[in-house]
Amino acid sequence: MEMNRERRTGAAGDGTRAVRRRGTSELNGAEMSRFALVAARDFKGFELGLDRIDVRGWPVFSADAQLVGGVDAMYLDPMHPAIRYLGISLGTPGNTSSQLIGRVMVPVGSARRHGLRKQLILSHITANQLAAAPRLRNRRVTRTEERATLQSLGLASSDTPTNGAAYVGPLFEESGLFAGDRVPV
Repeated sequence: MEMNRERRTGAAGDGTRAVRRRGTSELNGAEMSRFALVAARDFKGFELGLDRIDVRGWPVFSADAQLVGGVDAMYLDPMHPAIRYLGISLGTPGNTSSQLIGRVMVPVGSARRHGLRKQLILSHITANQLAAAPRLRNRRVTRTEERATLQSLGLASSDTPTNGAAYVGPLFEESGLFAGDRVPV
């Protein structure tokens, strides 16, 4: 996280201390405990870097080989700015299923690039699971909503922590998107 140096003056004396720039995530400490995730576009100063590809706009296929929608957002944990989830806008041209409408999120580790194609495959998430997943609202995602999403996808229990410790493991590993770990064609 980007840090600024702030000059401190007052009765206690002069000195410097590192402070978080509020503009970086626009959340204070109390808000950070309530909100788990922030869209990358709303996280001031976040950049993908040269070793990552922007997958927003790419089509998404479920584990049961159905085209379910496209990536429309990437979500970060504001305390540890790394991509944790992908936002998927459900629905495809000609799809008349009302169950696959709206926006959902999936853990970043559940998505894999399909060879060199600009499309993603969800390795363990079916179209039916996406249909049952909670819909995203146009605001930051709370920890309660994050837990409900993981439970609906069969990826967590009710006691699964939703903090930095929960992001350890393959479910939140970005390598399927940004490294050589791609689904063979």
